[in-house]
Amino acid sequence: MTLGQAIAAAGRLTTRDRELGTIRIYRSGDLYQIPLRDYLALPDFRQLVLLNGDAVFADTSYDLDRALVFHSDQIEVISLNRQAKGAVLAELE
Repeated sequence: MTLGQAIAAAGRLTTRDRELGTIRIYRSGDLYQIPLRDYLALPDFRQLVLLNGDAVFADTSYDLDRALVFHSDQIEVISLNRQAKGAVLAELE
């Protein structure tokens, strides 16, 4: 799935001020930020292929702390799921 497809599936982006909008992608421990104006102007950003485990956060302001909390929560959920799967596999063995 591309970033553009993911955003379309989530209901598209709406903001009054394209200068303040931002898209953040959390991938493998790194946080990437794409200004909304660049996303809309450059097709390459919309064609960016998302990887399994990527978390995407879009906002109309540069609230990095809010994005980091969101992504930290996502990482915790992924970690708990992996632990649960590991426990089930260990029990099956």
